[in-house]
Amino acid sequence: MKKEIGLREILFVASMFFGMLFGAGNLIFPASMGQKAGVEIWRAAWGVCITGVGLPLLSVVAMAVSKTSSLTDMASFVGRGFALFFTTILYLCIGPLFAIPRTATVPFQVGIVPYLAEEMRRPGLFLFSLFFFFLALMLSLKPGKLLTYVGKILNPIFLLFLSLLLLTAILFPMGKITTLPAVSGYENGSFLKGLFEGYNTMDILGALAFGNVLIQTIRTLQEKNGEAESTETESAGGEPWEKGEKREEQSLPVISILSGSIAAVMMVIIYFSLTYAGAQSRIVFSVQENGGDVLHSVSTYYFKSYGGILLAVIIF
Repeated sequence: MKKEIGLREILFVASMFFGMLFGAGNLIFPASMGQKAGVEIWRAAWGVCITGVGLPLLSVVAMAVSKTSSLTDMASFVGRGFALFFTTILYLCIGPLFAIPRTATVPFQVGIVPYLAEEMRRPGLFLFSLFFFFLALMLSLKPGKLLTYVGKILNPIFLLFLSLLLLTAILFPMGKITTLPAVSGYENGSFLKGLFEGYNTMDILGALAFGNVLIQTIRTLQEKNGEAESTETESAGGEPWEKGEKREEQSLPVISILSGSIAAVMMVIIYFSLTYAGAQSRIVFSVQENGGDVLHSVSTYYFKSYGGILLAVIIF
């Protein structure tokens, strides 16, 4: 028997899904884009949201509506050969070829490199990577705990510290961005550039891979709630729900789409905030090489020497 889940649980599921998708690239791409886009930041930000938020949400909707339990199942609608090829390539892209390496290198580059001597950076990266991926492995060995680890602990901590940085930048701006001309290709076609930046976050690929985790988590919560109510009914002397007995319950696709939509709204808010923080940083700093440097400049501007520590915690 399945039982509907409450708003609190839906929020935790949305937090888990957001935490699985929102990684290092999601922080550094919008910040760098904002600094280069200048007065064009709003067009560029909408471009990012379409490919970096809209497409991932669409993938969740597709998986939920098609009632498939994995990416392979959904891709099988095209054909078995395509499903095998597409799934293999996708996992290689979000795994060892592109996404996994930067999950360790970005927090190291932004949060630790500024405090290390030149000769210590290579061995430092090696040791940091060992620690980082060992911790990731420990969390991954218990997939049933992802809702607790990511949705209830890691992501709320991340959002707390990131909100501290972004709210400070919004409430105490460095200046007016209306004086900043677009550079680096954002002068013409800022919206199109934003589309590419949103796709570079690789969230559309991640959402296709993680969509089944979202759906399975919701299904597990429904089953647990149903078992708990059945036990309570028996303890109170009532009749347990029998197999085949009709019971009104929430639709799994509806809850999946709702959870994905909440995560999407959170991402849109953060993308616009990061883009704005990056844009106004150009009033004080020159155009920098990457988004990690932009965020480091912003955090140290507001929080001095503690800014680097704050940013290291956020990205880690």
